[in-house]
Amino acid sequence: MSVTLTEAQADLAGLIKTLSPGKQVIITDNCMPIATIIAAQPTSDTRRVPGIWKGKVTILADDEDHSRRLRQVHDVKLLVDTHALVWFAMADAQLAANARSLIEDPANEVLVSPASYWEIAIKVYLGKCIWLYPIPT
Repeated sequence: MSVTLTEAQADLAGLIKTLSPGKQVIITDNCMPIATIIAAQPTSDTRRVPGIWKGKVTILADDEDHSRRLRQVHDVKLLVDTHALVWFAMADAQLAANARSLIEDPANEVLVSPASYWEIAIKVYLGKCIWLYPIPT
């Protein structure tokens, strides 16, 4: 389907409502396409299942050859996700030895997204995590 810019401006909401999932409308100006609107596909309500790849995927960084090469990596910026941050701070065995050594290396700059602190704060607020001491800065 194709409409002019003037038509789209006049009734954009109505135009979007007429689109079925995956269908598109091309907006033109002076007979030239200037934009395309594609109706979103409905999202699946299927929940993710932990361990679905177990036995099907091998993480190569866990083998000795890759571990040796990773130990030689220095002077890099590491963006640490929430799990890695918590596991490192708690000395949890779930954090891979390779990741732990990269975080421990003083030559590497460890970066933590503000979203990680936000995520932890939400878990504490909801009672899913108990934080007994202040987070060091």
